[in-house]
Amino acid sequence: MSSRMLTVRLRELEEAGLIERIVTPTIPVSVRYRTTQRGRELLRALQPLGQYAHRWEPETP
Repeated sequence: MSSRMLTVRLRELEEAGLIERIVTPTIPVSVRYRTTQRGRELLRALQPLGQYAHRWEPETP
């Protein structure tokens, strides 16, 4: 993934309220991201779906 595409995706997740951007005013500027409560709840809701998909994933030869 290009850095441009990563930036676009992170902004979309931030706008959706799933992550928050934390800027530390250092030289150079440090930017971190962390999940919000909303993002953590979504992850918990999606985990069973991921487990189901993994369980029924076709075996590769």
